[in-house]
Amino acid sequence: MDANKAYWELRSGKVDPYGLAPLTRWIKPWPQWNPIWMHRAIIECCRYSWDENKAVSVGEWADHLRATRKKLASQWDTTLFGRGNSNKSFTHYLTLCCLDAAVGDANLEPYQKLIAIYQEMAPDGCWREGIHYGLFCYDAIFRAWDLLNGVWPIHQRGALIRCFLAHQEWLAVTKNHEGVWPAVGDGWPESEADLWIDIPTPRKFNAGEPITIEYEDMTVHRNKDWVVIHNHRKSGPCYHEHCEGDGILVSYKGEWVLPGDGCPTWFRKVLAPWKWDRPKNHWGSLRSEEWPVFWRLFRRELGWRTVELLRNGVIITDVLGEDVQWPTQNVPGIEFGMRLGVSHISNREFADWKCGPLGFHVEAAAGIEAKVSHANVTTGYKKSKRVSAVRVRGQHMVTNVWAMDSPEASGQFDPDGWLASSS
Repeated sequence: MDANKAYWELRSGKVDPYGLAPLTRWIKPWPQWNPIWMHRAIIECCRYSWDENKAVSVGEWADHLRATRKKLASQWDTTLFGRGNSNKSFTHYLTLCCLDAAVGDANLEPYQKLIAIYQEMAPDGCWREGIHYGLFCYDAIFRAWDLLNGVWPIHQRGALIRCFLAHQEWLAVTKNHEGVWPAVGDGWPESEADLWIDIPTPRKFNAGEPITIEYEDMTVHRNKDWVVIHNHRKSGPCYHEHCEGDGILVSYKGEWVLPGDGCPTWFRKVLAPWKWDRPKNHWGSLRSEEWPVFWRLFRRELGWRTVELLRNGVIITDVLGEDVQWPTQNVPGIEFGMRLGVSHISNREFADWKCGPLGFHVEAAAGIEAKVSHANVTTGYKKSKRVSAVRVRGQHMVTNVWAMDSPEASGQFDPDGWLASSS
């Protein structure tokens, strides 16, 4: 049984770890491209024996775990140039800690390395590689938590506890009211129900009045109906990079109307970077600084957009002259561009349209230009779809996103949701 299948069988309780020995057969003598499932399977084996005995393992199984730990420690730790900036290096040292804890060895070297990687990858709780890998690593350390607490004394666990709690809160505020996380960074939308994860969102983040939570790589705005993520990735490099200087994600009443683009798999992104890793695929600005190379060089200087969440809507201001892109509702059988009628909207005019339960209203001081576009959105592992969009160009543009059932939207939008212009 390979490590991937073994992990899911262990997690669902269909097998016990003793029948999977030797675990060393999953550890190859050469660097493994994707060893995360081997890490997770070994962590589950350690957790199983800990839960069963409520104490450290002894005898033949303990000797086997020590042999597994020795072989894993000699393997390349999957870091990039020794920096430890990936989910793979995180699970590598977490696995070493679990193998130590399962036999009662409080080895400080991998434990301190694990904390250092955690502090680098999620210094304020926001996982640098995005939500998909943040969820993966959170679940891994959550499963190992009893083991880590059972061996290392409390005075050595303070830094790890702080990292874990900040990481947990970040995941709590980035999911919507139906427990679904969007694709921020490489990945796809994921839900609590599918992941065996239950992270309650504190009541203060679901109040009527908007609340703002700031991180280095994003700003999250929430109230009882809305979740708005202003994704402004600015931290250092990591294994899974995803350029996005000022992207916007919006959930209204449990539906991600503006989802992240993500990528169906890492290989598909590498094979088609023009599809998955370009500004045109983001909900937001289409500036040249958001191309991967420029974004990495100038990410600290980016920040031309402001976002304000109100009770019933969102106001997005783009302070520079540029193109922005927003989704629009697909209208079967009718050519979107014909309905638009004109390619340029004259001075001090606006454009408005509907997308699901939301209405978009864009205006600019010196007039705007709009045209039909599209974007690719990840819907699941190896799954994606192409959605209709509109690109708008103007100076100092202000985009109002209102709930169609709110008083603010009354009389402002075409009832059929067509794109329209007006003097």
